[in-house]
Amino acid sequence: MTATAALIHDLRARAGYDGTWSVAQDELSDRYDPVDLYRAVYAAGQVSVDRYGPENTGELLALLEQLTGRDYGPEFREAGLFLSHDDRLDLTERFVRLVRCAVVLHLPEPETFRAMLREFRRYDRARLVYLSTFFDTETLVRQCADEYLEVRDAAALRFTVESYLRQLLQRHIVDFEDLAPALLEILRTVARHEGMLPGSRGGAGFDRDADAADDHGNGRADAQRPHRAESRAQALQVLGLGSEPARAEIRDRYRSLMRRYHPDVNPNGLERAKLINNAYAVLINASAADF
Repeated sequence: MTATAALIHDLRARAGYDGTWSVAQDELSDRYDPVDLYRAVYAAGQVSVDRYGPENTGELLALLEQLTGRDYGPEFREAGLFLSHDDRLDLTERFVRLVRCAVVLHLPEPETFRAMLREFRRYDRARLVYLSTFFDTETLVRQCADEYLEVRDAAALRFTVESYLRQLLQRHIVDFEDLAPALLEILRTVARHEGMLPGSRGGAGFDRDADAADDHGNGRADAQRPHRAESRAQALQVLGLGSEPARAEIRDRYRSLMRRYHPDVNPNGLERAKLINNAYAVLINASAADF
């Protein structure tokens, strides 16, 4: 067994039941010639990297290619340790559609939110509790993974797929709140009536920027989302589409833009990727199963 084959075998064993694994750069020096490894690390521009895992598997593959002259991507994928960029685009698109569908099918419960406001006395906290109560992200993660793995026939990737989907939420690449503008407006309306937003008391009216002052708990105010595409016209503009694009055209344009702005390939693309995801979600007809 070659050093790299042994490495892949050991990493698959480490992945265990939750798909997490890591290998320190120092550990690689025990598997490969230290001088060759140092040269590969330098050539790959990874001097500052000290550990590899699901979040930077691509860097490890680049290092191994520098070290051995061979692309081990297929072997890592077969072992369930690596998602290609096409895999990530497909999963991101599927997850955006799934989350958006869950939002569209949700029947808002203003009275429940009003009770949460009265209990927590803070809009941002009540909003977070409301969303976590009615949208089980773990269920959505598993559902998306099931659909993807059935199509791809790649059961070995389950833990890696689920880990990636959770990262989409944690990194706000797929932002649950960005995909629910209409629902959030209902929640804000209830909060205004309850006097829970700055500027909502005494008939002074409501300033959208007022959300920011009341969202210091997590720093993600609704009003701090100035680029959110809340209408079909805005969404079409974001994706650069005409007034009546075909479904295939919408999907192709989405994938083309995400190839450029997905944070996994463009470290500066997060805000743009969120905007693209939101615009794509706005154009989705949730009742169309074949979208």
